[in-house]
Order: sequence, then C-alpha cells, then structure tokens
Amino acid sequence: MASYTEKVLGGGRIETERKIPGSIEVEGVEFRYVSDGGQDSFPELFNKVLRSVVPRRAKSGGVLVQGCKIRPPDGAFFHGVSYHGDIDGLRQDIEQGAQAMSLQTAKIVADKFVLRDGTAHALTECQVEFY
Repeated sequence: MASYTEKVLGGGRIETERKIPGSIEVEGVEFRYVSDGGQDSFPELFNKVLRSVVPRRAKSGGVLVQGCKIRPPDGAFFHGVSYHGDIDGLRQDIEQGAQAMSLQTAKIVADKFVLRDGTAHALTECQVEFY
C-alpha cells in the first residue's frame, strides 16, 4: 500500500533505505572518506583539511559532507565526502590536506572499503552510521 506522500507524488515507491555514499556510481561525482581526527566536528575538521592545501589544485566544483561514517574492524571512523567539478584537483586537495594533518583517506571499490595504504575490508565487516 502506498503511503500518503507516495500518493501525493504520483503513486511511485519512495526508497527510504540510504545507500552508502560511494557504493553506487554517480556520474560526475567522486567519493572519499577521511578519518576522524577526534578533535572537532567533522565539517570543521574537513574545512581545516582543505584550508591546509596552499595553493589549491581544484579550479572549480564543490565538496559535500555526506552524513555517513564508516569504521573498519580495526580502526577509527571515516567520514564520507563527495565532490564534483574539477574531480582530479579536488581529489588531490583532499588527499594532500588529509596527509598534511596526519589523517587517512579511503574509498569504496566494489564491495570493499579501501584505505589509502591499500588495506581493504569488506563493507559487510565495517560499521556504518548515518547522521
């Protein structure tokens, strides 16, 4: 049976289950995960990551905190971000800024959570939280 909202919007099914950012390919968007430094809120920490890169490589585009964090079985939480526009420049800025702040980065490849150092964990072994 369709919910009231589904009926108002034309009877189509509304998906309520969130997908892990990066687990599904989105054209023109790339996803990275940055380890939680444990000191600031993640948006504040991520702003510091980007501000630590001078000069910035990215010439255009934007970055969005995804509201998802993943903890591999043997580590700390990583927070998801997505970016679009100058994908290569933004990827380099995120990687360089994280490294400058001694933070790890990771990405999702198929069904694995892969850290920058090459360590990989099945997503099913990781704790995933949405906020």
